[in-house]
Amino acid sequence: QGYWPIVLTMVIILVNFQGTEIIGLAAGECKDPAKSIPIAVRNVSWRVIALYIIPITLLLSIMPWDNASLKESVFAAALAEYGFDGLASAIAFVVLVAGVSCANSGLYGGARALHALARMDMAPAFLGKLNKNGMPQNSIIVSVCACWAVIVFYTFNPDSTLYTYLLAVSGFTGAMAWISICWSQYNFRRRLIAEGKEDTLKYKTPFFPYVTHFGIWSQVFCLAVIALTPDLRQTLYAGIPMLVVPMLCYRWRKHHKSLGQTKTQVAMAHKS
Repeated sequence: QGYWPIVLTMVIILVNFQGTEIIGLAAGECKDPAKSIPIAVRNVSWRVIALYIIPITLLLSIMPWDNASLKESVFAAALAEYGFDGLASAIAFVVLVAGVSCANSGLYGGARALHALARMDMAPAFLGKLNKNGMPQNSIIVSVCACWAVIVFYTFNPDSTLYTYLLAVSGFTGAMAWISICWSQYNFRRRLIAEGKEDTLKYKTPFFPYVTHFGIWSQVFCLAVIALTPDLRQTLYAGIPMLVVPMLCYRWRKHHKSLGQTKTQVAMAHKS
């Protein structure tokens, strides 16, 4: 049905292209981030192209969409359809290992993000505590429990539509995060250029600001596709509240906290 389904598929699995922000989260735990982070950025960029963009484009070109299902890997199904049964089994195992690896990195990123939010007073304080080994134990436990809650929920309601919505909601929240990341990087780089300090950067994003603009507007395009596609539009009804409600709660808490501090200062002034 043409190449428009490729666009829809890319939007649905948008979450698979996200996750490279873990490089930034891991920077704080690297011995020499100025050296290791640029290498990681280049490697991840080429791997996304080689392992996702090219294979999925080829997959959608050779496999009928109505032959795909959630019962097996679509890569394995495509190979089996063309008679490569042995290779299909090997690919299925590779996909399983990749899934475990993805869960491991997601757990790492989620726990570290919760810990960082808690340290900035944007999440409950107990999530910012470290154990004797220097690990954010509480954040890891909460992340694991959240993962298992989703797994249990899906077990009792194994609907393919629910799985698609879960991917799309994850893609939506990830898109908003990456729009924020790219926008922050754009403002940061422009400020350094204005101050004549651009040479202090250990790693410079190539083709700035065009790559940064592409990162922002490609995410906006994907969100527009979600909004204009009836089967995916409902994910916005869950994704937007997940984005807005925590922001409002933080603003409300910060406002009341500042009011409390003001009242305390006024009371102390009266006493003095």
